[in-house]
Amino acid sequence: MLFFGQDRLLQRFSDGIAHAPDSATPLDAITAALDSFDEVFGPERRQWAQQLRTIVAGNIELQERELLKRTALTAAIADAFQARGLPEPAASLAAEFGSLTFRTAFAQWVESPEEQKFSELARHRLHELRTAATLLDR
Repeated sequence: MLFFGQDRLLQRFSDGIAHAPDSATPLDAITAALDSFDEVFGPERRQWAQQLRTIVAGNIELQERELLKRTALTAAIADAFQARGLPEPAASLAAEFGSLTFRTAFAQWVESPEEQKFSELARHRLHELRTAATLLDR
């Protein structure tokens, strides 16, 4: 997430949710938002993100900045769901789910030596998280 341009990141995710079909479930809307990142997460950005990851790992201030960006992303996603009419606490839960999916997929994408699309990794990660969530009710 670092240095992508926080406003653009938040707007892209929010727009993806807002433009999902009215019939879309919250997880479908998250998928639509995640799919939109393929346009900006190409091979050159992966290489840059790998270099930045090393810098951030050694700098506590940049790590704190990343945490603030994560919080802002989660809040923006919750706002987008509320604008779609999803009530609380479902909007916040969906936002946490979307933010976690984004973060873990992004980390995997940066680490991936393959030229796999971000959206493919994100969809796989979302599926894994959905499956994991079913364990919470056992």
